[in-house]
Formats: sequence, C-alpha cells, structure tokens
Amino acid sequence: SSGINAEWPLRPGEMNWISSSRYEPVDNSCLEGSKAMVEYYEELYNYFKGVNTMGLLMERTVPIRIIGQIDPDTEKVVHCHLMFFIPDMYSVNAPAPLSVGIFVGHNWEKRCYVVAIHGNYSWKRAMKIHKVLNSFLIRKKVTGVSVTELILDIYSGYGVPNSKKYSELLLCMKVDEFY
Repeated sequence: SSGINAEWPLRPGEMNWISSSRYEPVDNSCLEGSKAMVEYYEELYNYFKGVNTMGLLMERTVPIRIIGQIDPDTEKVVHCHLMFFIPDMYSVNAPAPLSVGIFVGHNWEKRCYVVAIHGNYSWKRAMKIHKVLNSFLIRKKVTGVSVTELILDIYSGYGVPNSKKYSELLLCMKVDEFY
C-alpha cells in the first residue's frame, strides 16, 4: 500500500552528504548491474571507516540515497549519483575524502512528495512508481516539481529479509539554489 503525502519535507533536511561522482546507468538502472555503483558504494563506505583526511571513523547513516536524472522525452536514465548523509555531529567540519571519485556537498531542504515502498526495492519498481506519482501530480495540477530527478532512499541494507525492507521514492519541488 503506497501512500502519497505532500506535507513531508525531504528527510533528512538541510545537511551535508558524501556523494559519488556521476556514473552511467546500466540497462536504464542506477542500482542493479552497475559496476561503477558498487565501486562508489565501497569508496563511500570506506569514507566512514576512516578513509578521509582526518582518519575519522564515523557511524554510517541511512538512508542510502540514489538519484537518477531522467530525460523527460525518452524516460531513460541519463546519469546517476549515490550518496550517504554525514551525521550531524560531523556535518559542519566534515573531513574531505581521500578518494578522488567522491566529494562532500550540501543538501538544501526541499518539499517532496514521498511514496513509501515496503518490501523489496528495485530500480525498475522505483521507475514505475515515479511515473505513477508524476501522473498523479499532473492530474492534481501540481507545478514546480523536478520530474527529471528520481530519488530513491533505501533504509534497509543487504541481508534484511524482503518483508522487512523499506525504502522511499521522492519527487521534490525545484529549489532556487541562489537563496
């Protein structure tokens, strides 16, 4: 049962994150089959294990966020990013990564439409939900949504049984980056 809720802000809100460089989708997926995604995941994971300029060990955060930029004409994924949020206690002076493929950035708070996904997640399932949510917003005459960006927040990792897996798909309002 997927609920659509327009009132929830982006979770987490305004904070820093550690992100991969842009990578190419494989078979229109940012998640399955991408060797680059796995390599970036390992680099991001190692960042929390002390592979950073301060040698700082940090608790890894959830969600793991995967962002796919989608071409609105073809509905194909153009490129992808993978990111983890940096815990609040480190976010002001987050150490720089030692790996050249990842970087620390800032996340502005946005208003998002959120669909909860209970059970197993896949990029294909996320794409279907994205399309349905987009159609729903068009019918409701909601404007200002960044429809070319599919955000999948994964809250449960490998080894968790499908019945206990939880993720969220977000479609967010465009944000003015020049505050």
